[in-house]
Amino acid sequence: MIHTLLQHAIVEISPSSSHSDIQSEENVRAAWIILKSRYPLLGARIEERPISPATATSLSNASQADTLEEEVFFVVDPARLSSNNPPHAHPKEVVFLSCASDEEANVLAEGIMNGFSWADVQTWQEGNSFLQTVPDAPSRLLSNTLPACILFIRRTDCSSKFHVIIQAAHLITDGIANATILSEFLDVLSHGKNREHEVDATLGTKEMLEKRLRLSVSSESLYPDERPNYSRARRRWHRVLGKILLELRSAKIKGGHTLPRIIRPSTPYTPAKSAFITYAFSPAQTTNILRTCKQLGITFGNAHPILGQLAITRV
Repeated sequence: MIHTLLQHAIVEISPSSSHSDIQSEENVRAAWIILKSRYPLLGARIEERPISPATATSLSNASQADTLEEEVFFVVDPARLSSNNPPHAHPKEVVFLSCASDEEANVLAEGIMNGFSWADVQTWQEGNSFLQTVPDAPSRLLSNTLPACILFIRRTDCSSKFHVIIQAAHLITDGIANATILSEFLDVLSHGKNREHEVDATLGTKEMLEKRLRLSVSSESLYPDERPNYSRARRRWHRVLGKILLELRSAKIKGGHTLPRIIRPSTPYTPAKSAFITYAFSPAQTTNILRTCKQLGITFGNAHPILGQLAITRV
């Protein structure tokens, strides 16, 4: 099962902007292509290949080599990064929908978080002929051939509003990265036709693509004791110290959680149901928040996740 993260934004265009230009299919697809070129793993393909002898030899634990049958590879095709359409790209990378209210979009977002398939999206959006069944369609939206997708939802009740839902696999992104992806997508989208030079500069050369991929650090490189030349004695000490630090940290947060919960034998095997609560700031509150962030030399995008975590701890 692929663990995923979802980012949902409700956007309202200012009266001075052209609604049709910003929300046009051409503009949305071009913005997603730029985003894929900046973050190539968004357009990658995941392959699970039989474990190689070299990888098996490098594993620190002999039992790991016996039980691990496959290793994960990210396959990046430049042709897929520069396109949103088959045969190069997956047909569901960019999907256009419509709804008549915030509530309808929230139903879709919550459904996706809890396992909506493309058939469920089809049911939610009746009559959209472009949502055809894909041969490798999984029970959820994402799969090894589709690690990320964007749903662009136009509003039928208000032409200046639209919704953006970005879902990405957890193995290529995290919460903060997903917020950055959404922010950059909206920034690129708002520039419209004024960004042709950026398309050329971003898609550029093989060297530029390799430079972007070097920023995607493998998880193995974050664990020095997993390297083949790391001695067994040092590895043991490293693991023991880590265990002690974890136990000390865990001891400080003992005493249960403030949220009520009934633990049953089935609890570890019952999937969690994701949900969210939305809150809208008034224009005056928004202005005050942005002004304070500017005075502190930070952006709201960086402050928001931290404030959210602080709010949750006070529940």
